[in-house]
Amino acid sequence: MLAEGLVDTLYENTGLEAQRISEPQDPPEPQGAPLVVHFVREPLEMLVSAYRYLREGPRLEPWLFDHGSCGSFRCSEADWHWLFAPCKFKCSAFEILHAVETEEDGLHITYRLIRAEISRMLSTIRAWAFSPRVLHVSVGSFRGDPAGAR
Repeated sequence: MLAEGLVDTLYENTGLEAQRISEPQDPPEPQGAPLVVHFVREPLEMLVSAYRYLREGPRLEPWLFDHGSCGSFRCSEADWHWLFAPCKFKCSAFEILHAVETEEDGLHITYRLIRAEISRMLSTIRAWAFSPRVLHVSVGSFRGDPAGAR
């Protein structure tokens, strides 16, 4: 179970002010582009999903074995240092995730890996919030009663 402090930290630190060092400018509104469907995930669900995926599916992500790599998550420089400085950048995310003793520690490490990704998603929501060319769709909208769908 997630510790309440980690949940609070997740929501507090995904604010754009907390992410200033790793965030580029807000994405430009899609002018003249085709209509855009922007899929949005609940940050806490995204964290737990990423943790489970990275713990169980490393063969699908070769970067997990690269020393000092955050892979496609493109973590911030501060998070990169936090993750890899203790091992002098000679360990992989896979090694770090499998060295922790508790699930809470594993979630905290995963959070550091994906924090910039969550922030980019929230930044895109803010930048495109009122665009008539963008439809924001929650991944949770697809949950339901598949047998009842006709």
